Amino acid sequence: MDEAEERAAALPSSRRAAVMEAAERFLADRVRPFERDRAACLAYAVLLELGEVSYETQEVDGRTWLTPLQQEIHDSQMAGARPVPHLRFEGERGPVGYVYRAGGQWVLDFGESPEGREIAAAVRHWRDVVPRVRYDAVPGDPVEWLRGLAAALTGRHQAQLVVEEGQ
Repeated sequence: MDEAEERAAALPSSRRAAVMEAAERFLADRVRPFERDRAACLAYAVLLELGEVSYETQEVDGRTWLTPLQQEIHDSQMAGARPVPHLRFEGERGPVGYVYRAGGQWVLDFGESPEGREIAAAVRHWRDVVPRVRYDAVPGDPVEWLRGLAAALTGRHQAQLVVEEGQ
C-alpha cells in the first residue's frame, strides 16, 4: 500500500485526481471489496491504473477449457507416485486422477481439470455401489474392489489397475 501511496503522491495533482478517480471507479464497478480489504484493493487499483502491475493473459484451449497455466498446474497435481495398488485414470495429456487406499481409507485423488472433476464425480457415484456388487465375493481385497470400480466405469472412463510399482 505504501508503494501505491508514494507513486500517487509523486504525480501532479490533476493526474493524481484522475488516477484516484479511475481507481475508485474500478473498485466500484469490478471489485466491490469488503471494507476491511478496501485499502489494499485501492492500492492495487492505483498501481494498475499507473501501469505498474504486470500480468500475463492466456487463451483458453477450446478442447480442454484450460489455459496453459491451468494445464501446467493440473499436470503438477498428478505428478508423482501413488500407493500401490491404485486405479489410474488417464486423460489426453496423462493422468487425471487416482483411487487408492491410505491409512485404511479410500482416497479419491483427482486434479482440478474439467475431465478430472467429471471422473471424480463418476467414481463418487460408483464407490458405494461397487462394494455391494463385488466386495462381498472377496471381503477386504482392495485389488478386487478397484477392479470392480474399473469395470463399473468401463466404456465411459478408461482406468488402469496398477498392482506393482512402475506399472
